[in-house]
Amino acid sequence: MEFQTYKQAFLNEQPWTETQKNYTVQEGLEFAVRRAYNDMMPRTIHGIGKVEDAEKDALKKALADEIRRKFIDDVPTSCDVFDKRHKEVCEDFVQRLNALCDKHNLQKQHYGKAQKIVNMTFKYLLLFDKTGQCTKLFEYCHMPIDTYVLAYFQDKYKGTQAAGAFDIPAWSNMCECKYTCAQKQIKAYCASLSNEFRYPLYAEFRIWNEGKAVYINSKGKRKKKK
Repeated sequence: MEFQTYKQAFLNEQPWTETQKNYTVQEGLEFAVRRAYNDMMPRTIHGIGKVEDAEKDALKKALADEIRRKFIDDVPTSCDVFDKRHKEVCEDFVQRLNALCDKHNLQKQHYGKAQKIVNMTFKYLLLFDKTGQCTKLFEYCHMPIDTYVLAYFQDKYKGTQAAGAFDIPAWSNMCECKYTCAQKQIKAYCASLSNEFRYPLYAEFRIWNEGKAVYINSKGKRKKKK
C-alpha cells in the first residue's frame, strides 16, 4: 500500500470529531500532545491516577510549548539540528515528569517514555499537515518506538549483528543511548525503502501494522510451545 493509504486508515481509526480531524498543525499541537500522552501509557506509572489533573495538564502544556518553540516556530534546518533539539525536548520532558513523580513518591521514569510522547506528537501532527507546509520537519522526525516496532525489527534482523540495536526488553525503560542506537539502525533501514517510506516517521505507519502481526504471531507460537 502507498503511504497515503496507511495515513488515511490511521486517521479513520481515531475517535475524533470532524473539527479535530481538520486541525492545522498550529491548531492541533496541544491536542496532539494530549493524544500522545495516552500512547505513552501513563497507566504503567503506578499512582499517577492520584496526581491532580492540573499538574498533568501543566506537564503536557510545557511539552507543547517546547515543541512549538523548537520545531514549528523555528523549523530545524538539518537532521543534525533536529536530533539535537529532539534530545533536548525529551530530556526536558523526562525531567519534568520525574519531578512530578518525586513530588508524589512515584517511581522514576525513563527516556523511553519521553521518546514515545514526543514522537507520537509528531505522528499526529503529520495527520494535520494538509498543505505540506511542515514536510521538511516530518522528514527529519524519528520513528516512535514501542512493542510492535521492536517486534518488527527484532524479526527483520534476527540472527544478524544489527539485532543488538533492538535488544530492548521494554521500550518504556529505554535509556537515551539505547534509543539513539535503535534510531540509527532504523534510519539506515528506511534509507533502503522507496517513496515516503524512506523517512522513519512515514515508514512507521506501515511498520507498526506489520510489527503488530509479527508480535501476535510470536505470542501464538510461544503459547503452542507451552
